[in-house]
This record gives sequence, structure tokens and C-alpha cells, in this order.
Amino acid sequence: MTERQPSEEVKLGEARAPYIVGQETEEEIRERIRIQFPPYFERFLDERDRRISAELRRIEEAVEQVRRDIARTSQDIEFRLNVLMEFHRTLDAKVDRLSEELRAEMDRRFEEQRAEMDRRHAELAEGLKSLRAEMRSHFRWTMGLLFPIVISVVAMLIQLFLNGAP
Repeated sequence: MTERQPSEEVKLGEARAPYIVGQETEEEIRERIRIQFPPYFERFLDERDRRISAELRRIEEAVEQVRRDIARTSQDIEFRLNVLMEFHRTLDAKVDRLSEELRAEMDRRFEEQRAEMDRRHAELAEGLKSLRAEMRSHFRWTMGLLFPIVISVVAMLIQLFLNGAP
């Protein structure tokens, strides 16, 4: 029997291709992506996009409805203010035509009417203020719904551009 020298070590095992770090073929990248994303992932993305667009349409319809409601309410308030202004003008004309002996009574009634008009005007102004607050609330609510969607879409686009298309 012959003794082996330490430099004559026997190598056992299969011959392998050398391992190259940092270089992947296009096919290897595709295979890795196929492993990371199951085949139904594209259907999932399509379904998610469909749901997001449906939700966006629903939100846009809600915003449009709120805009129409605000416009209608604004027109109604404008109409009521015009009626009050016309009432005020006719009341002034009636007061001018009255005789002097009834003038004191009419002045009292006029003051009552003016106080009522001021009260109604204050109510309308308060109603307008609450409508504006409600409009702002609806707008913030709508933006609160849209903001995460927009952020997620932007994040997906950024991720798509940074990571490349699947």
C-alpha cells in the first residue's frame, strides 16, 4: 500500500458548472419571478384594478352628487333671499303709502317684520354656514377615501418602475 501525500488529496463528488455571482440569464430571472408570483397573480391584479376603478367611480359619483346638492341648496337659498328682499321692498312701499295716524302702528309692525327677517336671515346664514361645513366634511371624507387609493396606486407605479415589469 502506498501512502498518500497531503498534497494529493482525492476529490469526490459530481462535476459542476462554476457558480457565477451577480449574473443571471433572462430565463433565470423569469423563472424566479414565476416562482415569486403565482400564475393567478395577474388575475388578482386585474381584479384589484377593477375594484379600485369601480370604487373610484363610486366616489366620483358621490362627489358629483354632493356638488349637485350644494348647487341646488345654494340656488334655493338665493331664491329665498331674493323673495325676502322683494318682500322687504314691498313692505317699504306699503309703509310709505300709509297715513300718519296708522304710521306708529305700522312702524311697530315693520320692526316686528324686520326682526323676523333678521331672524330668518340669520337662520339662512347659519344654514349656509352648516352647508359649507357639511360640504367641507364631505370633501374631506371623499379625499380621505381617495388618498389611500392614490397613494397605493403611486406606490405600485413606483414599485413597478423600480423593480421592473413582471
